Amino acid sequence: MTSTQVNADNKRITTMHRWQQWIEAWYLAYGLLGAATAGMLPIFLPLTVSLSGGPAQVGLVMAAFSLGGLTAPLWGVMADHYRLHAGC
Repeated sequence: MTSTQVNADNKRITTMHRWQQWIEAWYLAYGLLGAATAGMLPIFLPLTVSLSGGPAQVGLVMAAFSLGGLTAPLWGVMADHYRLHAGC
């Protein structure tokens, strides 16, 4: 939301509300992605695997999920070293 003000020279100035100065539109998508990855995925992943597999398969899937988080710094270093960033 914006508000319009008139300055001393009778020129219109459009200003954003205070909270919009600090919050970008993409924060919502980033927040939803974080909630899905950190909140819902660890709950639904074992439930989904348990429908077709046993406890060993659930353990393997959760170990692979956790291994991805543990190796994330390594992937970041490799992406920095080889300049393999998305959008570059």
